[in-house]
Amino acid sequence: MVANARLDAVIQASPLATLALDRDGKVTSWNPTAERIFGWSADEAIGSCPPFATGGSEVFIQDVIERSLRGELVTGLEG
Repeated sequence: MVANARLDAVIQASPLATLALDRDGKVTSWNPTAERIFGWSADEAIGSCPPFATGGSEVFIQDVIERSLRGELVTGLEG
């Protein structure tokens, strides 16, 4: 439990937009930097598709999710 709290504190304080998606591509975690960059509050984003998932990005996001589920490390991507 302490480790989870530390990880959450790091994510919340990160200068990078950090978010997590479920298997369906819905946001499950959204940090303050993501709020500033994308203009959506965590309350608006969580449970929805990411605001940048439009115009064909849905396929890209689903590919990232599938790669993650296969155990691949997926970082620093631009769609």
